[in-house]
Amino acid sequence: MKLVVDANILFSALLRDSGTRKLLLDRRLSLFAPKFLLLEYQNIQES
Repeated sequence: MKLVVDANILFSALLRDSGTRKLLLDRRLSLFAPKFLLLEYQNIQES
């Protein structure tokens, strides 16, 4: 299954244990995200 990941969904899954986190960690999925998502993640890590 293919899944497009939004920045808000990804960050929310990283912050708390949830069904969303379990879904994102499912190896049967192919995850896709916009390029700017990695830039947003890097900006948060630097803060």
